Amino acid sequence: MIELLIITAVALMLYAACMEYYRHGWMQLPENQPVQHPPATGVTILIAARNEAENLPALLNSIARQTYPLNLLEVIVIDDHSTDATADIARTYPFVQVLNLAAHVTEPLTAYKKKALETGMLHSRGELVITTDADCVVPEQWVESVVAFYESHRYEMIVMPVVYQSPHSALDVFQTLDFLSLQGVTGAAIHLGLHPMGNGANLAFTRKAFFQVSGYEGINHKASGDDILLMQKMEKAFPNGIGYLKSKDVIVETQPASDLITFFRQRIRWASKSSAYQKEAMFVVMLLVYLLNVLLLIFPLIALFSKHSAFFLISWLLMIVIKTLAEFRLMFPVAHFFNRKKWLRYFPLAQPFHIMYTVLSGALGMWGTYTWKDRKVQ
Repeated sequence: MIELLIITAVALMLYAACMEYYRHGWMQLPENQPVQHPPATGVTILIAARNEAENLPALLNSIARQTYPLNLLEVIVIDDHSTDATADIARTYPFVQVLNLAAHVTEPLTAYKKKALETGMLHSRGELVITTDADCVVPEQWVESVVAFYESHRYEMIVMPVVYQSPHSALDVFQTLDFLSLQGVTGAAIHLGLHPMGNGANLAFTRKAFFQVSGYEGINHKASGDDILLMQKMEKAFPNGIGYLKSKDVIVETQPASDLITFFRQRIRWASKSSAYQKEAMFVVMLLVYLLNVLLLIFPLIALFSKHSAFFLISWLLMIVIKTLAEFRLMFPVAHFFNRKKWLRYFPLAQPFHIMYTVLSGALGMWGTYTWKDRKVQ
């Protein structure tokens, strides 16, 4: 039992050091102060949508309010075999071009979203392409701010912040906290050059770079990964060509999973991409995170059968406290940036659930199947 305690303590120390390093990266990353240029860059917004009739109007209405000149902006919605009124709703917006994915697919696929985005890219004209999801809402200065950052830095890919809409339930709060930590790690990792991370709900890249790396070719074996797996290709082709835009003017709000089953399916889908990650640093960090959570999950179960169970259970509780504090140091500045600080009071209560879900979703993501958009994939 003492050997397990030592292993867990070492893993915890390494994990705490990682959290502190990510915090350093996030704090070092400056909030962008846009340098305004006369608008000159053509922009394409791509939205892959499947059965999103309920959510799509809010997104398209927010796009209609953009401060960027409409003559430099095109919006393409790719309808991915919807069985509701998604396409019909999109067509009611005069600035939207609607593509029907079914017309471009002749056989069953694994990666329908990637195919939808690829189809949109083939019909796009913008120099800069921005992707978002149909269940999102974007701020008014979104496109204007992204273009100003692009014209100042000329990155081939730009990663941007995403946050869940204000929570209304305990599950929403848990997802909000979990997602904030991922956002902090994302910004820090990009800034420090550690490993690619990002979210397709708020991602920009140049049209030229997309076709130069052959788009999603070679990464279509995973249903998910239109963001990070594409970033891997971009990073290899364009060293130092990926930037993170830390700006409140580009924060995209998205919806948390509506129920526990949907939440687990989402996290399993995210975990399923991990076997395709190529960056050693990312693999090492993910392995450390998973190993620590497995150890913390089994530790109290084994401790109960030890002669000195009280000592080991107290040691376990102390390690949980250290883990919570290490994560909180990263979470606090991130929550401040996203205006979600008031939810941090619930962070300690979320720890046991976070440990259990990390272990379960990680295992199922690697070896199981999941349902996404009413499709069962692996």
